[in-house]
Amino acid sequence: MLHKQIIWCMAALLAFSSVAFCQKGSGKDPNAAADVNAPAKQTKQIMVFYFHRTIRCPTCRTIEALSKEAVEKNFSKEIKADKLIWITANIDDPNYKALAQRYDVTGSALLIVDSVDGEDIRHKELKKVWDLVGDRKAFTAYVKKEIANYMITKKVKSK
Repeated sequence: MLHKQIIWCMAALLAFSSVAFCQKGSGKDPNAAADVNAPAKQTKQIMVFYFHRTIRCPTCRTIEALSKEAVEKNFSKEIKADKLIWITANIDDPNYKALAQRYDVTGSALLIVDSVDGEDIRHKELKKVWDLVGDRKAFTAYVKKEIANYMITKKVKSK
């Protein structure tokens, strides 16, 4: 199911990019120099992954539950607007092995990925969740702060 969501998100980004490319310049005043020189609008999306193995300890399950709760409670608007997505990925599942290898994940991990137009710009593993798992308030504040930092638009190099 989640694999299909990832594929759907990538397909949607490709479709939006194609539509934007086809419409470039159509219906616009050819003398509008500002439009010609303006950079194309980029589609930014934050993905929050919780990677895990099939067999998990109670601490791993707690980290997943607290992380998901922090994301859903603090970023509901962004989730509804598809600016942020939560993905739980079992790295023992063949559908997620390549993804885990891509981010060098070998066990339980909470990871934030910043992508623009479907291309990863930066990512970060939130390693402090292991130290904060016993303090719900500090855990939630840490996850919220790190994701909020990724939600801030970062300037992207032109291709």
